[in-house]
Amino acid sequence: MLLCVQANYGLKDYESALADFGSVLQIDPENKAARQQLVIASNKVREQRQKERQTYAGMFDKLAKIDSRKVN
Repeated sequence: MLLCVQANYGLKDYESALADFGSVLQIDPENKAARQQLVIASNKVREQRQKERQTYAGMFDKLAKIDSRKVN
């Protein structure tokens, strides 16, 4: 079962992988491999969100500068 759950992780769909590993742990709370993968997927989700924040922050800063030039 754990191999099937790892497919989302392999596809870099970390949000779904996180949910999948959580489901495995609900069925088998003692599953060490699922617990480890849950931690790894959580870290990947956190990294992905941080990258998105940085990307969008830079984008909005650039747009604000462009808008301020148009107003002046």
